[in-house]
Amino acid sequence: MHDAPPSTGGAILRRTTRRHRVRLVGSSALFCVHQFCETMVPVAIGLIIGQAVETGDVTAMIVSLVGLAGLFVVLSYAYRIGARIIVVAIEREAHLLRVEVAGRVLDPRGVQVDLGPGELLTVSTSDAEKTSWALDAIARVAAEKGGLDVVAEGVERADQLATLRALDCAMVQGFQKNTPSNAVLAADSIMASVKHFALYGAVEGGRDYNIVDMSPMRMYNDYLPPYKAAIDAGSGGVMIALNTVNGQPRFCVNADAAAM
Repeated sequence: MHDAPPSTGGAILRRTTRRHRVRLVGSSALFCVHQFCETMVPVAIGLIIGQAVETGDVTAMIVSLVGLAGLFVVLSYAYRIGARIIVVAIEREAHLLRVEVAGRVLDPRGVQVDLGPGELLTVSTSDAEKTSWALDAIARVAAEKGGLDVVAEGVERADQLATLRALDCAMVQGFQKNTPSNAVLAADSIMASVKHFALYGAVEGGRDYNIVDMSPMRMYNDYLPPYKAAIDAGSGGVMIALNTVNGQPRFCVNADAAAM
């Protein structure tokens, strides 16, 4: 005896998730690794500048570059393998759905709709393909929730702010070799830039260019101090954010925040 086919979108999604739960877990875990490695790239570069570039230590430079290369290898392959795993799940689910739909449409008893069997088969198999891609969204959302997101806009704990401010200062000073923002940089240094100013990582739903709705207390206590630390350290540039904050255009918000 076969189980009755799901009759709602939610039931189809739950069945799809159960069918490919192993691949979903594996893909999400690898996407988490990818996000973590992406987060660690600027940290690694800052350490290289401080420990190897400024000191002129050739051995430290070689070790650092090997370590950075290893980080990029893990970053790249974690994404590639995770993407391949989830694509396999997507294609298999799409095939299963197409077979199920075709069996239902071509059943001698038929389906009571206005479309002919050929038209219905074309539409329904296309929908099956789109439905299977829900697996990709599930894997990426799970990775986003489980991944480590260490960015200036997203820090909310007071005990992390001191560490982040120190890291900002070290990176700015390392890139610019302690050159003040109003002075000409040396030929072997690069200009640091603070971005995105401000609250770009606090947009609603995590969607780029979306709005930010935040109390001034939280903004000034939790989100703006890292920006200020980087600017006080002599950052040569500031890149504006592409969002509004509490209904105000970014230029108004930036001008107000700059007076903090």
